[in-house]
Amino acid sequence: FFTSDEAGFAELPDALATVTSTPARLLGLDHIYGYITPGAPADLALMTAEGEIIETWVAGESLYHRP
Repeated sequence: FFTSDEAGFAELPDALATVTSTPARLLGLDHIYGYITPGAPADLALMTAEGEIIETWVAGESLYHRP
């Protein structure tokens, strides 16, 4: 995961906000998107540390699961 150090890596909460709540807020969609909460649309991807996709969900439905 991410750690804060001299290399410029962000802490995990900041890194997640960069790709979730921040873009939603900038687009004026943060009342619907950008958070993992009950009732929110669930478009998610689960990946390994190497970036390989393990599973994806669109609208809360699992559409891909790595065999």
